[in-house]
Amino acid sequence: MSIMHSEISPHNILHLPTEILLAIISLLDLRHILVLRQTCSSLLAITKERSIWMALLNIQQQTLPMDPNSTINELEMSTKSLESSVRSAHRISQLWPTRRLENPYKLSSKMALNLLGMQVFLDRWLLVVYSEGIIRLRDMSLYPPSRLSLYPWGSEHNDAVLSLGSPRWTSYTATLNRSKSNIILAITQALPPCTTRIYEIQLEYQGEFYPGVFKPVQTIYRPTPETVRALDPEHELVVFSVSNTVVLVRYGSGNEEANSTIMPFQSPPDLEDLWNGIISIRFAGPYLVLFKTRSLECYHFIPLLNPDIPQLTSLKYHFVATTFRDVSFSNVTEASSLNSNVITFRLIAFDVLLGLFQYSVKITIPTSPFSLPSSMDVSLVGVYAMANHIGGNPHAVPSIVNSRAEPPPSSPEVPSFTPTPTPSRSIRLSAFGLNPSARGFISTYSLGPQGKRAIWIERKRGSLDREVQVWGENLNDEVRGSGDGVEGEDMGGHVVYNAVSYDLREDITHCTFAESTGRIVLGSRTGELLLLELNR
Repeated sequence: MSIMHSEISPHNILHLPTEILLAIISLLDLRHILVLRQTCSSLLAITKERSIWMALLNIQQQTLPMDPNSTINELEMSTKSLESSVRSAHRISQLWPTRRLENPYKLSSKMALNLLGMQVFLDRWLLVVYSEGIIRLRDMSLYPPSRLSLYPWGSEHNDAVLSLGSPRWTSYTATLNRSKSNIILAITQALPPCTTRIYEIQLEYQGEFYPGVFKPVQTIYRPTPETVRALDPEHELVVFSVSNTVVLVRYGSGNEEANSTIMPFQSPPDLEDLWNGIISIRFAGPYLVLFKTRSLECYHFIPLLNPDIPQLTSLKYHFVATTFRDVSFSNVTEASSLNSNVITFRLIAFDVLLGLFQYSVKITIPTSPFSLPSSMDVSLVGVYAMANHIGGNPHAVPSIVNSRAEPPPSSPEVPSFTPTPTPSRSIRLSAFGLNPSARGFISTYSLGPQGKRAIWIERKRGSLDREVQVWGENLNDEVRGSGDGVEGEDMGGHVVYNAVSYDLREDITHCTFAESTGRIVLGSRTGELLLLELNR
């Protein structure tokens, strides 16, 4: 036996150099690493090496949403904390497409009936806005959900609530400030005197003030009813739109030019305006991004604030064979290099007949004045088709999958655009492999701020069943079996919850979710809020 042992032992895997062992282990996924460490104490010690968990974290960051509340850089984290973070993200990714608890938590009693919208900030703070003028903020980090409470010192309410004292508020927008310590919110009232109120909502302890304090910033009066679209806290700008006209207004109590109006983007009268209306507006670096029914447009707004800054090219991309009515954006990310600044974001757009279309947008701004003009690349990366397939690949539309928006001729005062592509360039509906006869409809949907996960609620034709479906970028990688970046793929939602009711008042009209923790919040037609937890 001793002879056999002496012959075998040189070939034992534990006799390999540590560097070779680490290289081998780095090829394993998390599940296999956890199994490997249970074999013996030597492999247990090796699998605690920091380099292994840093590599796993780097892989996760490509497809999984990370905790936005983490204030510690991964390079400063202990190995134990690093491992805990990786294992937690993996656990949530495994639970994300699974069934939720059948009895969701009711987050509140109904204080109002008509939801304007709701958002989750930093995967923790739930903001809910009602048209009756009720604004609520809830801290979702406290657990268990049945005892969710914003005020640790005890309060008769679980929420921070602001009542505006008058009904019929018609639109709102909200965003984080640069330090992510406050939410800036603007809400409008269409009835005369067409009021817009701007508030700052604290998310951190500031002196004697607890989180959830609403601070009035400014009240703006507009001459006509308008829809508030976006806020830029850095430049203290609020964006309104009416018809196809975009209006920028300065705000801020300490701003000498507060309430001054800028009207930079008013396209010349065109037949295109009759059907290409504004759906949503976002700030993306120096550009103001307008998402319209059939186009995506970018305007450089900084020269309007400082005429000494050179004007960048206006950009426009035409969507072919689709007519969108709604859109959900991810957060905007910016990266700088020696030759250019790159702005990227994702969006999911909704065509009532065709379904959900996910696009990746990349805006490249050269840093040298002698370089080529700015450009915008728009890639179709996923489709959830609502219409019936006729046959063939439903998303094989290479002419529009990855297309660069050509900068049209423009002037600093009024950007002008080339007309919509001619019918010879348009693609018939059959090219999508879709039949105009849809199998149902989507009542609401949301894309996560990191663009890695999404949810939507689908109701099948002739059915009382409302399906809550989820999508994740890592789930599509598993379906493909290789991260080969196939474009225009089927998004393939996973049903995680079914709500069945004869009562149309219980239809789900709004949804939002915490992307890194997997919590889903549903809002009904009667203003009721339901929380879907992961089934741990």
